[in-house]
Formats: sequence, C-alpha cells, structure tokens
Amino acid sequence: MSKSRAWISGWGVSIRHFSAACQRAFPEDRHQVFEPGPNGVTQALASGTNFIGAYSLGTRLLLQSIEQVPASTEILLLAPITGFCQEHALGGKTPFTSLQMLQRRLEQSPLKALKLFYRLADLKNEPCKALPYSVDSLQWGLTQLEKPIQHFESHRKMSILIGEQDPLLNSSELSIQFRNAHSVDAGHDYHNLLSAAAVVQSNSMDLN
Repeated sequence: MSKSRAWISGWGVSIRHFSAACQRAFPEDRHQVFEPGPNGVTQALASGTNFIGAYSLGTRLLLQSIEQVPASTEILLLAPITGFCQEHALGGKTPFTSLQMLQRRLEQSPLKALKLFYRLADLKNEPCKALPYSVDSLQWGLTQLEKPIQHFESHRKMSILIGEQDPLLNSSELSIQFRNAHSVDAGHDYHNLLSAAAVVQSNSMDLN
C-alpha cells in the first residue's frame, strides 16, 4: 500500500535529486521534499503526511523540534546529526575549524563551498553548476551545525540508519545514542542510505 512521505534533505543537496532518489527507493509512494532551512520542519509537519524522513542536516532540525511531531507520525533518520563537530563529542568527525573554513568559503564563493562539502561528504553525484537553494538558507544551515543537541526525546516510531563508512559521522558513537539504529554498509551518500532504508523496511514488513 502506498503512502505519502515528507522529507527534509541535507545541506547543499539538490531537492530535485533527493526527490528522484526517494522515488527510486520507494517507487510506490508519493514524496514531498523540503530544504533544510528555517521552515523545513514546519513545512514537513504541514504536509499532512504521517511519515517524515530526514537526512543529515535535516535530521538535526527534526530532532531539535521532535516535541512538535505527533506521536503517531513515523520518522526515519538517515545519517543523524546530534553534534556535527568533532569537539561536540557526539559522533561528528569534522573539526570546528573545518566548519569555519566552509563558512568562509561559502561567503566568498558559494559554488566552491559546495564542491568542498561534496568532497568531504563523498557525495560524488551532486551537481555543481548552480546552487540547490538560496545562499541565505545555506548560511543558516551551517550555523545550525555549530551547535550540538544535548537532549532530545526518542520518538516511539523512529527508525535510524547510520552508514558504517560515513566520512562525517562515527557510526559506533552514534549507535550508543540511538540504540535501535541500523548500521548499514554505506557512507554519507543519501542514494545508498535510501536504498538501504527500503531494504530494512521491506525486511521489517516480512517479519510482521
């Protein structure tokens, strides 16, 4: 049976590309994708769906607003971020100085900043000829990554996928925070994480 899915994508990710990847992973479902900007969570909640998925920066935004999500809503987190910087000691591998360098690069040359991030995150298939959304939203997103989430309540219908080869996140440390997480053979690339999520969901349905 098909379902309607709302998604909040990751920093610097093309909404169109993310939507296409969602459609490939869950071809029977309907998908709405929102950028990880100031209104991303609000838009996802207003979409009328009982499923919200989030990726990378999108997970951080959703987790910090988790109390606004109805208990009946199914949540899927791909590459969850509670602390992006290494100094946060919450599973992030990126030094704060590298985040600052990315912020400066974004101010000077937004496209070069995107290319740098894609290289750090090992996102090989992202387009680099145009910005995926506004520079203001990109800048806002990086400021969110400066701050860790110290406390959040686990949602009772929450599923989590963590890539064992993620260049930005330590899967072992995150598995301590999210004890019900699935560690999968993937990196930070959302294409692979979405494909793995479809397999996990299928296996879960087969067991029920």
